[in-house]
Amino acid sequence: MMYKKLSLLILLIIPCWSKAQSLSGFQLNADASHLIYLENNDHLFLKSVESNSEPVLLDSGLAQSENTILRSWNRSGEVFIYEKGGDFYLYSVASGTTDQIDLPENFGLFRYYRINQVAVADDALYFSAQNRDTDKNFSLYRLDLKARGAMKLLEVDGDVANMTLSSDGQWLAFTSYQFYNEQYHNQLHLLNLEDDSEMVSSPTMDNTFYSNLSFSNDGRISLRNMDGSAYVATYHSDSKELNIEGLSLRNGLYLLGFEGDHYKVLSLDASGKTYSILDESLNTLSELRGSGNLQLLSYINGDFFFTEESGVSPKSLLRYNPNQGDKDLIVSFVAENPLADNQYEILTYQDMKGKDRQAFLYYPDDFEGGEFPTILMNYGGYGDRYPDMGYFLNQLVFPLLEEGFGIMLLNTRGVNSERLGEGYGAYQLEDTKALIDQFDGKIPVDFNRLIPVGHSHGATMVYYYMTHSDLFPGGIAINGAADWVEQAKLQRMTGLPGEMGGTPEEKPELYRSASPLEQISSELNPMLIFSGGKDTQIPYDINALPFAKKAKSMGLNLDYIHFEHQGHLIDDKDNLLRMSNEIREFLAQWKD
Repeated sequence: MMYKKLSLLILLIIPCWSKAQSLSGFQLNADASHLIYLENNDHLFLKSVESNSEPVLLDSGLAQSENTILRSWNRSGEVFIYEKGGDFYLYSVASGTTDQIDLPENFGLFRYYRINQVAVADDALYFSAQNRDTDKNFSLYRLDLKARGAMKLLEVDGDVANMTLSSDGQWLAFTSYQFYNEQYHNQLHLLNLEDDSEMVSSPTMDNTFYSNLSFSNDGRISLRNMDGSAYVATYHSDSKELNIEGLSLRNGLYLLGFEGDHYKVLSLDASGKTYSILDESLNTLSELRGSGNLQLLSYINGDFFFTEESGVSPKSLLRYNPNQGDKDLIVSFVAENPLADNQYEILTYQDMKGKDRQAFLYYPDDFEGGEFPTILMNYGGYGDRYPDMGYFLNQLVFPLLEEGFGIMLLNTRGVNSERLGEGYGAYQLEDTKALIDQFDGKIPVDFNRLIPVGHSHGATMVYYYMTHSDLFPGGIAINGAADWVEQAKLQRMTGLPGEMGGTPEEKPELYRSASPLEQISSELNPMLIFSGGKDTQIPYDINALPFAKKAKSMGLNLDYIHFEHQGHLIDDKDNLLRMSNEIREFLAQWKD
């Protein structure tokens, strides 16, 4: 179906692309009878694994959660606990009801992204939080599921971070951290929940931030440092000491924790992921292999429960028993998949340093031959996974497949913390040119109608591409950096100044030659620019606005649309509708 220039029709179309396919947050309860998941990072669903019943919508508005790790089944799997808008909610499977537990408005629930573990019992959730009026640091709190309240257990030097609970519920292991001398410092603590006067702490470990805490059946505690190294802590009750020793895993194995008294590990290679269970001598007992999008949820009674997806197939929940050999499909989410019939191709090219990189190409709907105009999205970090239709840019771009456009998701150098010195923008553009050179005439993309479209870092690359090359007939930038000098001074982007080899004061000529604002010329091809007035990460008044003013003063073809009450992400439905209309009108000049 082709789009018409009717607002009503577009209103109907955009939601269908964000419906049912942007799935995340999968959690199985203890006996694998019920599955929790999120749609579009906002709608919370419950699905019975044991029946063919439809998923049940439990709640909406989880996009307003302060901390996404505050979502967990209790240990028995009868209650699901989640946070929304600074308060806790408890859903009971037995009664089908949800209770709200209000927290004080002065409660802080998020401190640092490396804090990614809570601990749960049948009747309690242990977590890190801060009462801003009374707590110096993020402290250890207990949410009582029966009394329906939260209470502070203790505060230590530094912020409480990751934690886990012993199988008998007696011991809580947790870490705390401080940052000084340009590095993290971690301690491991062991608290007796039956006698809270008994707590033992390890010495402070330098250049350390532990995660993946878990107890073995015999009371050992697993730890993984941020550099990937693995450790096991043992508590000696006679001496009241915690000893932490390294675990010599073979190269390429990452410790995930204990399963009983065995180790659960992950390995990554070019073919995908492997989850393994190792005995105490580190011999493999069982393993699960799959693509890079394989995600293990649980290991229960010898069965691996996991999700998998691909670029055109949404996530599905499967079960695998190594002794039986087959992967059993438990829950499928392929219904109403708008990409089910699209031709799709994974392209491998060599970047300018000779390293293999990938791009993911979606062909237009009902493709029957010939070359097609293509939207280039080059934020990077893409994989062969289903696009997140909860992301507003994907909601705007992917419906263009129905209008005869292809979509290319391109990986270049300079993503995933790949430090490259002083080549921000230049590396990405060089690699894009390399892909074009290697595939021009070999795939049905019309590279003369390759239009870069991006948001944030992606939009920053659009600005760079359009001012440093004549390869692209037009470009669309949403909340990107155009003045690299002023943006670098804020230090709110990884690439600026992180990928410039220094600050604007240290490298003024490099910034002058790289900054899109300084490189606008009369040869600039048409651009469509959007900005949000509440964007504090990449402020419009030093980026989009001066770029638009300068381009218009030169008589160039540029449309600038500003949403005063939007931030870095555009989420207002009316604004998204207007963006959809403006993008279609802008791109119409390159349609067949």
